[in-house]
Amino acid sequence: MSTKINMNRYSLILLCAIIFLSSCKKYLEVDGPRDQILIEDAFIDDKTADATATGMYTKLIGNISTLMRNSSMTADAIIDRFNSVGNQPMVNNALKADDVNVNAAWINLYQVVYASNAILQGLESAAGVSDAKKQQLRGEARFTRAFAHFMLVNFWGRVPYLKTIDVKITSMVSRMSIDEVYTQIIDDLKQAQTLLPVNYPTSGRARPNQAVATALLASAYLYKQDWANAEIESSKIISNTAYSLPTDLNSVFLRTSTETIWQLNTVNGFTADGAAYVVASGAPLYIFRNELINAFEPNDKRKTNWIQTVTVSGVTYYSPYKYKARALITTPPVPPAEDFVIFRLAEQYLIRAEARAKQDNLPGAIKDLDTIRSRAGLPATNPGIIKTDLLLAIEKERRVELMAEMYHRWFDLKRTNRADALLGALKPTWVTTAVLYPIPYNDLQRNPNMDQNPGYQ
Repeated sequence: MSTKINMNRYSLILLCAIIFLSSCKKYLEVDGPRDQILIEDAFIDDKTADATATGMYTKLIGNISTLMRNSSMTADAIIDRFNSVGNQPMVNNALKADDVNVNAAWINLYQVVYASNAILQGLESAAGVSDAKKQQLRGEARFTRAFAHFMLVNFWGRVPYLKTIDVKITSMVSRMSIDEVYTQIIDDLKQAQTLLPVNYPTSGRARPNQAVATALLASAYLYKQDWANAEIESSKIISNTAYSLPTDLNSVFLRTSTETIWQLNTVNGFTADGAAYVVASGAPLYIFRNELINAFEPNDKRKTNWIQTVTVSGVTYYSPYKYKARALITTPPVPPAEDFVIFRLAEQYLIRAEARAKQDNLPGAIKDLDTIRSRAGLPATNPGIIKTDLLLAIEKERRVELMAEMYHRWFDLKRTNRADALLGALKPTWVTTAVLYPIPYNDLQRNPNMDQNPGYQ
């Protein structure tokens, strides 16, 4: 059976998830045996099992760039220059339970969860799949399940942690406490560490290896304020010779970057971020807030290399420029391919810096912080800095190093309890309850066990 046929059948498995997340009644009409046949057909041998697993990443890359851009708007990083109707709720933190963007993100992430669980279930009876391939794919499925729930719990707070595709269970789940969700995330990641190979299973760094699970585990411990374990896990990455910090900032987001821990492959070598942010002419749609631009110190190389400066009619605009390619270019000179970077080494240095500072290892924290500052062309941190100021310096470094990248700024403001102070002063419409996105209205309607976040109707 060809890979194409199996991918089509696996698409039907994913369609079950889409139906479930958009209409409980329709999903209930899909009988269990049919699902089982589809799953069994998707795991005939190593080749078809591998093709099936790509569905997890297909679902993830389909919406992640939009979700990350939205998180930069709900934080204090970027704005829509035209204040477009579709982006106003993000910029103004005035989301509603029927918001299209919120619903799409929720559905997409639970589709990833469903795909992960379908793989874990399908491998149980996959006699034609080798033990080595089963181990690898179980590791990937546990990792992606943890990654999707990591984003869910940080965007929405209490969420169900789903480990089954049984609709009788998933259609009636209740929200778990945040601590319970993190317990499940950490358990999945620890399992993934033991199952995933040390080397990447395919060329490039798109399919997760052991280090990818470790990178997310370091973040999970940081968010849980388990400083000791956050330091341990980030140190594993930092000491791994497979990863290094390029001195050329313009090579950080290339497909061949030595800094990348995990990236999602693009088909044509340009990312959705590049297409959204980079302009060939005229002013960009998405621009940085002045507060972020003013956070850069003089001579910071990141400002000159990772920010596009455009002046139109005497007005200067600043937009993200980490990804340089905005479209496919086939005529020479063809630019180097870029992939969407999820985890990279610089973040691990900043995780360890924060974890060390929290444990009163200020010299160690300063050393990690200055590793990032040095590459940016900035002076060393004052060795006599006090702990509170050092933590603020690390926060600021995360803000400029990881600007408009993934979910970092939005999640950082929330986990450090700084959202009220910073966003309240910046946004007239800010309310404390906006730190969580609203649970989609449709899910509240079809599941009597699901409740809404405070501040939403």
